[in-house]
Amino acid sequence: MLPRTATGIARPRRSAAEDIRNSAVMILLTEGATELDMVFTLRSTKLRSHSGQISFPGGRIDAGETPQEAALRETREEIGVPESRIEVFGNLSKIHVPPSNSDIHPFVGYTKEKPIIGSPDEVEEVFTAPFSYVTDPKNIKSMSRQFDGTDYEVPYIDVHPRVPLWGATAIILAELMEMVRGK
Repeated sequence: MLPRTATGIARPRRSAAEDIRNSAVMILLTEGATELDMVFTLRSTKLRSHSGQISFPGGRIDAGETPQEAALRETREEIGVPESRIEVFGNLSKIHVPPSNSDIHPFVGYTKEKPIIGSPDEVEEVFTAPFSYVTDPKNIKSMSRQFDGTDYEVPYIDVHPRVPLWGATAIILAELMEMVRGK
């Protein structure tokens, strides 16, 4: 799910620096109409980075907080699901996101609670998509985007009527897809 140029080169990673921001996200599963659903947020257009994009609930890790504590806290703040109502299954691999110079620590959890918009300054919309649809590689499409003057083919999945799921969220989701497929 990494963006690639016509020659197959992925977008370059920024060099490691002391100013890397650490954040954590929660891939939250919940009961849907007929199967498990995955919870997503549409980020507010007021945000400085990744505004208007689809994401998992999450945000910056505060001082003295573990990545898992941050993922749970941010989930409560953004979509109103209390920490005590989330069963955390485990974590996925940390990824680096060059545009925001962030390291993201993803966690997978489950809740029976219905998400709501808890922080309208950060979240424009909360929505779900069927787990089987989101994790099916057959639903991956590709679009052309330009970054720093270079054209890339960017993988994405349609889970929202206006906004494609791509970027860091798609990269995190790709690891979950591989786990589901048993690879």
